[in-house]
Amino acid sequence: MKKPFLLYLLIFLIFFQALSRLAGGFALTLWPSGKALQMPFSMLINTPFNNFLIPGLILLFLLGVFPILLGYAMLKEPNWNWPNKLNVYKKYHFQWAYALYLGLIVIL
Repeated sequence: MKKPFLLYLLIFLIFFQALSRLAGGFALTLWPSGKALQMPFSMLINTPFNNFLIPGLILLFLLGVFPILLGYAMLKEPNWNWPNKLNVYKKYHFQWAYALYLGLIVIL
């Protein structure tokens, strides 16, 4: 079955944001001082973090790895059962609920 153009646009945008977040997440994880991305320590004032390691891991996994898996699922529609545990829209393929979750994570 042919997929609509807007689905391909969504998949492209998901992969684009994932690749940029992977780069930033790796940089912050490998260099938690933030100097690799020229991020001043003053950005961490009034936050629970002492360095950029935890924000880098969040960026890497929640906004990097997760969207890549989601993009793959949107392209191939694999028959994975484990993502359905968190699918709030049971009558639809889990990819739609997870695209919503990703949008909420990006907003947060």
